[in-house]
Amino acid sequence: WFIAVAMPVLYYGPVYALVLSCFSVGGFLSKYMEGMRTIAISLVVMIACTAGLVFARDFITITILQVILCTGLAVLTIALEHNLHDHLPSKVRAGASSAVSTLSRILIIPFALLFGFVAESQNIFDATYLLLLILIIGSIAAILALRVNPTKIAAS
Repeated sequence: WFIAVAMPVLYYGPVYALVLSCFSVGGFLSKYMEGMRTIAISLVVMIACTAGLVFARDFITITILQVILCTGLAVLTIALEHNLHDHLPSKVRAGASSAVSTLSRILIIPFALLFGFVAESQNIFDATYLLLLILIIGSIAAILALRVNPTKIAAS
């Protein structure tokens, strides 16, 4: 996105530092994400931010949208992993967590190739529709996964 909107090179370091700091901020905020309603709201915000990336054409707006999106992703990842660990006995917890991680890595490879192909043949903004589709599907899956035990969703 930043190359497509010709962001000045001077801003690349600070902008990427800000975007990457979201994972730390997400870890801090995850303890406040309790209940299905809060997680559902965060998913809606993430979908809105991704939709915003389709239309944003200035680097400040893109940076804000990416910061919110990455922070929400970190919070959601922690909530889902917490939910997974709460529902599994300790004997299989590490193996199941590893399997989920491996599966997600396997799924991202063809998606990354498709995203790169669309971004190169069209543009990054059109390719963002793929991210939006994946996020919507992932949000539905997350809500279904978290509904297994809705009283114990908070990540601590």
